[in-house]
Amino acid sequence: MAAHLLFQAKFYDDALSRSYYAVFFAAKAALTMKGIEPKRHNGVVSNFNLHFVKTGLVERELGKILSLSKEDRELGEYDDFFVAAHEEVERQLQSAEVFLKGIERLVNLTGQEFQVQECPTTYGKRMARRKKRK
Repeated sequence: MAAHLLFQAKFYDDALSRSYYAVFFAAKAALTMKGIEPKRHNGVVSNFNLHFVKTGLVERELGKILSLSKEDRELGEYDDFFVAAHEEVERQLQSAEVFLKGIERLVNLTGQEFQVQECPTTYGKRMARRKKRK
């Protein structure tokens, strides 16, 4: 996880942000497996809790990790006077690892695998370039 490299280099605010995005995109991928595609960060958090935590598919701890990670990232990015401490970033990195392992268990439980899908806009641009070359 890139957050570990940032942590080792003592870029604590950036490490908080990257670890949040690892958690965020794992949660978003899990929701996508169920055909749910929230547009906003709050939508990912609320839908994850609704469809995975409240139904018992994942532990309640994962919902808390997602919410707290989001709060920490927002503090780091939007509060001009916030300075992330070594200990809290270390805790966040450990929490992110727990979350990612929980999502891995969820994927194994459901028997589905995440598939990387190309972004439609990237695909469209690539196809337009190919047509120009012909």
